[in-house]
Amino acid sequence: SRFDWGFGFEEKLHAKTYIKNNGPKIKSEGKKKLFENDNKAKEIKSNNAIPYYNSGLRKINIKDYVGAEQDFTLAIAIDPSNADIYNKRSIAKEELGDTEGAISDCSVYYWLSGRRKEASGDLEKAIYFYNKSIEIHPGNKYAYNSLGYVKSNLLGDPKSALEVYNQAILIDPQDELLYNNRGGVKQVLKEYQGALEDCSKALEINPRFATAYYNRGNVREHLGDLKGAYEDWKKGAELGDK
Repeated sequence: SRFDWGFGFEEKLHAKTYIKNNGPKIKSEGKKKLFENDNKAKEIKSNNAIPYYNSGLRKINIKDYVGAEQDFTLAIAIDPSNADIYNKRSIAKEELGDTEGAISDCSVYYWLSGRRKEASGDLEKAIYFYNKSIEIHPGNKYAYNSLGYVKSNLLGDPKSALEVYNQAILIDPQDELLYNNRGGVKQVLKEYQGALEDCSKALEINPRFATAYYNRGNVREHLGDLKGAYEDWKKGAELGDK
């Protein structure tokens, strides 16, 4: 859900009317009016992805793939967590000959679908979607990260999660979040020295990463370095308050 800032009640009613009446199915008559309604809906509420999404669907139906891709891109800029928009944009990209872009969007669609299933508690389906995302685009580090989180934090399988994070870091060895999360898995496995190295690497990449300071403090406590643990916790608290 989104906050609606500076949007009047009367305008909102008009916007809802346009959006409600503009379903994706296009009839042979009234196409021009439908596109006018799409444009009007965009003007009334430019921070709502739905009018752009609906407009993109109509343009796909009339084979205006360039316009469809543009509309879906605008919709994604407003609502980047909407899996369905990526799915539809992949269709437009494929028709335009952008196979690589289509594959990337399709992979994001499965990743976001997995996150939705994860949030609903359907972990089996979430894992299926994450693996599908990786299968389609093995370079999607976000799918690896989500898969590792589910395996370690929700299914209690840190060994399997470690393998996932190892693969993710091969994809992007400069992602501080991946090192931090792998460090957390190593801590669960009581591989404290490796966990310390991963947390330190995360902080080398991003010295203002508060969570990595907290985690490294916990690791240092396990290693008996109480002074170092205190300093890390203190630094993490300072950064976390900002």
